[in-house]
Amino acid sequence: GSNTGIGLQTARKMAGYGYAVVVACRTASKGEEAAATIDGAEFIAALDLSSFSSVRNFVKAFKAKHDRLDVLVNNAGMNSFDGGSESVDGLDLCFQTNFLGHFLLTRLLLPLMEKTPEPRVVNLSSVMHHFGTDLKTAEDWKAASRVGCPNSYSDSKLASVLFSMELNRRFPKVKSFAVNPGAVNSDIWRVMKTKNPFLFKYVISPAFRAVYLDTDEGSVTTVAACVCDLDPTNSLYLQPYASPEKSKTCHPLGEMMGVFVGFSATKARLPGGDGAESGRGLWDASTDLCGL
Repeated sequence: GSNTGIGLQTARKMAGYGYAVVVACRTASKGEEAAATIDGAEFIAALDLSSFSSVRNFVKAFKAKHDRLDVLVNNAGMNSFDGGSESVDGLDLCFQTNFLGHFLLTRLLLPLMEKTPEPRVVNLSSVMHHFGTDLKTAEDWKAASRVGCPNSYSDSKLASVLFSMELNRRFPKVKSFAVNPGAVNSDIWRVMKTKNPFLFKYVISPAFRAVYLDTDEGSVTTVAACVCDLDPTNSLYLQPYASPEKSKTCHPLGEMMGVFVGFSATKARLPGGDGAESGRGLWDASTDLCGL
């Protein structure tokens, strides 16, 4: 998801830090165009996170050109307004795009990352993780991946936090973080534009520009998780607004309309308090659903 919005800003900033950036997105022409605007960036192959075969094809193409991976940013996503559709793999389109595709991509690239000094995985979450369902077992999570699940967006964003937690537990060499970019005026709202162009142009878009963060500000938490000296044991979850101390969970409103400070480590809202049982169930369900 690095050809537009937060993803494009992240790619540009990472290139500025001296990283060789691989631009990954669904449409080849858009990926090539984006890569051409970033010094040293390249586009290897199309990557559609809503298709397991596309993910596998991308990983094959990536491994053919690279033998290491320092940082993986799982940024691609779709809004809940797009929910209720079926992916080519027969799963909920929103849940697969926002989470399962990233899970498969990460798992397939982990062997390269484990060969790399101090690798990191950054998963884009959201304030909406607060409203994710308190799912525990693998069967619970499999049910959440079915087409038409009413809470697919929030569940996918909760899954991103739990995935980071499980990665840190299962692969100690890899540091993984989950980030909330904040309430951002980005292309993730494009479905609203197509559904009601007049309302979007004259009411919604001006309101977003006035109140929401821009994509440059929205990329700060992601880039911080990529490059700053952070420890996931006390900074697993980053969000961009002023917040209470790290050990406390921020109120959802504070993660949407707070005072922008760049990035702040706070406690995510996890099922059962620590999320351990839910994280294990998610890992097992995702492994099965992805055919690993």
